[in-house]
Amino acid sequence: MARRGAQDNRELEDGIQRVWIVDTHSHPFKFTRLTTSHLAGLLAIGGPAYESDGFKDLESLLVYKFLMRELSKLLGLESAKDPERVMEVRSELAERSFRDYVELLFERAGIKGLIIDDGYSEAGGEHALPYIEIGEFEKNLPKWVSVRYLHRIEPDIRRIFEESDSFSDFASGIEYSIEKFARDPRYVGFKSIIAYRTGLEVLWRSEEEARREFMECKKGYCEQAWFGPVARILREYVLSLVVEKCREHGRVVQIHTGIGDKDILLVKSFPHLLFPFLKDERVRKTKIVLVHGGYPNVVMTSYLANAFPNVYMDVSVATPFGLSNLENRIREALELAPASKIMYASDGYYTPEIHWVGAIAFRRAFATVLKELVSSEFLEVDDALEIAGRILYRNAAHVYSFEI
Repeated sequence: MARRGAQDNRELEDGIQRVWIVDTHSHPFKFTRLTTSHLAGLLAIGGPAYESDGFKDLESLLVYKFLMRELSKLLGLESAKDPERVMEVRSELAERSFRDYVELLFERAGIKGLIIDDGYSEAGGEHALPYIEIGEFEKNLPKWVSVRYLHRIEPDIRRIFEESDSFSDFASGIEYSIEKFARDPRYVGFKSIIAYRTGLEVLWRSEEEARREFMECKKGYCEQAWFGPVARILREYVLSLVVEKCREHGRVVQIHTGIGDKDILLVKSFPHLLFPFLKDERVRKTKIVLVHGGYPNVVMTSYLANAFPNVYMDVSVATPFGLSNLENRIREALELAPASKIMYASDGYYTPEIHWVGAIAFRRAFATVLKELVSSEFLEVDDALEIAGRILYRNAAHVYSFEI
């Protein structure tokens, strides 16, 4: 019996390692000569907002320790006990040929595809990271890595509102932008961060409601924030339009759920608040992906993916930031959601090490969970390998019509 269990474990380990990964939610990256402090600052949830004397705290993060350990092994160093040396060797290698360095990271992690949020163009405040042009990003990718994009809608709302003198101009500008990206073969859908603006208690809004609020805001009668008018009704109207158009074009809508950068409306960002919107018949035939799995409310997101045939989830933020509890977050995702509704994602940004270490951490934790399920006789080995293939790659291919 023990021999059978050991054989099953080896088969699972080998099978999981052989499956390519499609990272279904991440951001562009570029070359930078990282220091230990810089890397630690990037690993703060919400971006590099710490003062320099706070970086030592961040260097005690589990994800920082793990990344440094894995990076030292990748670079052939004896240990990670000298982080400054690890970063020095890393930066020298990356500077010599950043594309070759990215290829090394992605080959070791088995990352074959990326779905990239094209945002940051509206970023502001303490959480801001620099905008990275798509062309600059793509030139650093290995040729064998496939990449597709999601268009973030909030920057369009701000720009088109500022440019429009009438609601008709605004509506036509929004519809033009939606059509443009819905027809672009590089794009597989749209991303909304409405959780950062007015929260997830979203309603399907009519044109007349949106028109009234547009006029009030243009007259200066609505609440203002750093990103412009708060304009809840107008934002929900645009999201409704995006959902409607994505149904027509067979595109996907990603919606941020759960914790996030420091300007998020935290008490209004959790996935259960979307329940009435998801129940609306006008939403039910568009593929909706709840980004970050509503972390830390993963079980609630798992329920929504179970309850609604058009709702999917990813496991980013838990990967790679929630390392000490990652296995449990994977179990929570599998608790209620069909395995065909769960997708791997890293939420990697700015530097490719986050994409890379997320894939490494997830494979390791995922293998542990699947081995336990087989050992407990909940699954056969073949079933576990099928689930691994679905979550790491095939679900992304199905949901996003993504071929690699």
